[in-house]
Amino acid sequence: VNHAGRFTGQATQLGHQSGPGYYVGVVPLYILPWLVAWLYALGDVWRRLRRREALDPGWGLLIGWGLGGLLLLTLSSTKREIYLSVLLPALALMVGAGLREPLAKSVRVALKIWLGLMLLLLLAMVLAPLGSIRSGLPVGRGLLYALLALIFLGLAWMAMRRRSMPWPQQIGLVTALAYIAALSIACPLVDRVKSYRPSFTAMAQRILSDPQAKVGAWAFDETTRAGFYYYCDLIFPAVSDTTQLQSILKGTHPRLNGVLTLSRHFPPAEISLPAWQVIEEERMGPRRRLQWISAVPRPAAAAITADGSI
Repeated sequence: VNHAGRFTGQATQLGHQSGPGYYVGVVPLYILPWLVAWLYALGDVWRRLRRREALDPGWGLLIGWGLGGLLLLTLSSTKREIYLSVLLPALALMVGAGLREPLAKSVRVALKIWLGLMLLLLLAMVLAPLGSIRSGLPVGRGLLYALLALIFLGLAWMAMRRRSMPWPQQIGLVTALAYIAALSIACPLVDRVKSYRPSFTAMAQRILSDPQAKVGAWAFDETTRAGFYYYCDLIFPAVSDTTQLQSILKGTHPRLNGVLTLSRHFPPAEISLPAWQVIEEERMGPRRRLQWISAVPRPAAAAITADGSI
């Protein structure tokens, strides 16, 4: 039921609803190192089909797996980057099959430009931790990150100096080193300033400190649901229809007296709600606000009616 609802669009409460063009911007990012070679390989297949020439063995499977699977994911109402994981092997094999053919000069130039960008990324990974030390990163950790990036950069430079190594292998090795460096160094640095953990834990502590709080979850997306479970070991009962929501805000619900929700999902459109108030709010970046909504009067909260007036 869960997967069927995601595909048909009936499980909208789970979030991640996107239009048909979602993967147009996502696929190139996932195969970015070999994007030019992949497009060149697809173009070569298209030219052969138009000339009614025979394709190499295996191309039928790769097209059905990679492009057919991409079409299926595009038709689905729910779209997420992680769903592409089952298609990435097919896309990679397409690139490998394309690289067996003589490549146009423009493709070679594009791949060498990519190689230069990866070397610049490795250099940036050396400098980024040193800059983060000034913004509060512990000195020891910053120097360790910089040393790790310097080792990766040295390995990449050694690979470039080996004349006997074919250039596709050089590109693959340098790209792998750059990506490993980014995951090992850049991601922890970004997580220090963009993690949702402080917001989840602060809201959880606020709720747990109130013995009268009996809170449900209204229109949680997967990120919010998983965040409370992962960071706080909490699962809130889902409030899935407006009748329950109205009874909570009227104070007549048998178990709950408030809801947690994201500000973009509250109040729901086209229904009339009793007066409600924001008990607590936590900002999670520029576009996400986690709110505790209740109808119980509290001195520190500003009561808000259904039309938004205070």
